[in-house]
Amino acid sequence: MPEDIKFSRRARSRFFRSGILILVTLTACCLDRIGLWTISAQEAGVEELQEPEFIPPSSSIERRIVEYQAGNQRDPFQGLAKINVIQGSGIVEAKSPKSEKPLPRLAIQGIVWGGKFPQAIIDNRVVKVGDRIKLGTREGATIIDIDKEGVVVVFEGQEYKLPAPARSTSSKNPSGG
Repeated sequence: MPEDIKFSRRARSRFFRSGILILVTLTACCLDRIGLWTISAQEAGVEELQEPEFIPPSSSIERRIVEYQAGNQRDPFQGLAKINVIQGSGIVEAKSPKSEKPLPRLAIQGIVWGGKFPQAIIDNRVVKVGDRIKLGTREGATIIDIDKEGVVVVFEGQEYKLPAPARSTSSKNPSGG
């Protein structure tokens, strides 16, 4: 052993034990690999596992037939408020049999509905959800929804759906050229 490297007795003992442990592990792995280490399940007295019997499912399941009878109850998939859908080109004059006054004429020039804050251009004014449009009445009309289909407003307690303006399919240049 060189003079400059000296190990304590404790370090040599630890090194020796580690070496023996590695040697035993390698020997066990090699013996297991060549088949000398393991014993068969039959020699150990262990019975082989058997496949469970296949039990086919019964061909029919008896269930009670339940029929829904709504009677005079409302359809749960319909909204609570009644919405009048008005067909047209964007200039609308809607009439409701329940309201005293019909919805005054509103012209929808455009809709921006893709972002967080949808907006519409109604009578040359930009409006958003929650805005009120003055219509000559004390209350006016309130915008409650804007989507690609159109604008929903509440006027005199009645909801009206104003359709989006018709898209132009013309391929002409809008600047006149």
